[in-house]
Amino acid sequence: MDDSACVAAASSARPAASRVAAAVPQDGLFIALLNGFRSSGGLQRLSVLQASRQDAWRIDVVEALPSRVAGRNVLGITWNHEVWVPDFQFDGHGAVKHPAAAVFLELTPSHDPWELATWFVSPSVWLRHDRPIDLLEKAPARVFEAARADRYITSGW
Repeated sequence: MDDSACVAAASSARPAASRVAAAVPQDGLFIALLNGFRSSGGLQRLSVLQASRQDAWRIDVVEALPSRVAGRNVLGITWNHEVWVPDFQFDGHGAVKHPAAAVFLELTPSHDPWELATWFVSPSVWLRHDRPIDLLEKAPARVFEAARADRYITSGW
């Protein structure tokens, strides 16, 4: 192999290696989120959620899920080319529960979807090291105040 062929082969291999290296931290975070949301219903692929809820939710609610995720009215993260959504945010009819919606409104301007998902399953100093996901139903006002404090610290407003 001549020098130019070696350089071409090496440069074409670098992007693939970079993609693999870049994917590893997100893979680890995704597994942590799977574990973190397990106690509150878990994470589901959006396509599976849509298929499984067609009988329980109105069809317009099911069909609107992708646009609600894109508009960041529903929490969804993209991993491995698929959108995954945590179950905790939905009531029995497919609406986003009020406490979750309030936190989304507070943190969406300062947190991307991965950061927001991580925020829910991480211990918070504002909640005496409890996780927001564990207190969302029991103490929604405390969780909202923790979100407000974190938004203020993150963005300064």
